[in-house]
Amino acid sequence: MLATHLDPIYFSSETVLERAIQLYANQFYSSSLELHLARRWGTREQPLWIARTHKLLGDVLAQRHEYKAAASQYETALSIAESHPDDASHLPPTKPIPGEGTTTTTNVGASTSAASTLIYSLHTQLCVVYDRLGRPKQVLSHLSKLPETQRSLGLLHLLAKASEQLRNTAVAIRARTAIVKHNPYALREYCALARLGSPWSEVRLLLEALAVPEWVTMWVQVMYSALDHSRSALSIPVALQQSRQLESSLFAGNPGLLVRTAELSVANNEPMPAFYILSQLHQSHPLWVCGMDLYAQLMKLEGNSILISKLSEAVKNAVQGDCPELWVIMAHFCEAQCQYDRSLTFVEKALSLRPNYHHALLIAPKRPSQFTAKRILSKPP
Repeated sequence: MLATHLDPIYFSSETVLERAIQLYANQFYSSSLELHLARRWGTREQPLWIARTHKLLGDVLAQRHEYKAAASQYETALSIAESHPDDASHLPPTKPIPGEGTTTTTNVGASTSAASTLIYSLHTQLCVVYDRLGRPKQVLSHLSKLPETQRSLGLLHLLAKASEQLRNTAVAIRARTAIVKHNPYALREYCALARLGSPWSEVRLLLEALAVPEWVTMWVQVMYSALDHSRSALSIPVALQQSRQLESSLFAGNPGLLVRTAELSVANNEPMPAFYILSQLHQSHPLWVCGMDLYAQLMKLEGNSILISKLSEAVKNAVQGDCPELWVIMAHFCEAQCQYDRSLTFVEKALSLRPNYHHALLIAPKRPSQFTAKRILSKPP
């Protein structure tokens, strides 16, 4: 049992809450558990206070990267909050929880609003932790509980990512388009739209409707030319010229644009300039991952498996296991070592993370075990 001086009856509600979090952060788990499950706040039970405590404990766990345990706390809090949507006793008697807003009063309207806010926050946090755990179905499940009008840009990103992982391309395109409408300068989203196969004609109309500056349109044209040659508005030589023009004027040293310039160089049968660009990029931005799959491919063509091995180690230290570029780099390394079946295993992993990943698709059909690759590629959305 806890010592008397920790008993909730001797402290205000918010002080007990802070103490429970402090105990948990210092790994006094049993003491924290007894406090955060204590139901005496004066003489009444206050279910939404308990729910909020579970949420804050989940926040502590998420900050410690203990996402599975954090999800459990959030789910418990959500269950309590949804079971007591009209409970007013969660409101603090005199002042609010530190850092959570202004003083509230105990009336049904305020309590309902507070409960709704808590439920919204819990669904949002569950989307985040399930994304970290690589569970796209759970991400979409909790997103479905939130009205579309209340989805932030962060939630739209999670919606697009989870939909891609589950091969729901149409939903991913809608989510990326919504992000661009909120922020027309979100240049990476245009790249994602090209990668997902959104027609250039539709994106061009979107750019016109958003009335973006000319350089944005030029950028997007370059992106489309690099990522989707067959449906681009520009020929490869013209796109390469525009890319170099942008890089020399507005975006000197921009990593994203350098990668697209390298891709266009390869498409224009100029592999050596591409190799040089990506080599310089890797040296100046060792944690940059985008484009390193192409860099590994060019290394493989040079027969330099040692450099690929070093690159894979560098990328492995820079990213988590859910980064598809890492697995394609390792696939190229195995291929350079004539380990084709093992290479295909890494390709399958990359495709499980990004089903339309073109660098992985270029490797898959060539392998001796291509029947496996075909099965992967032919899976329904």
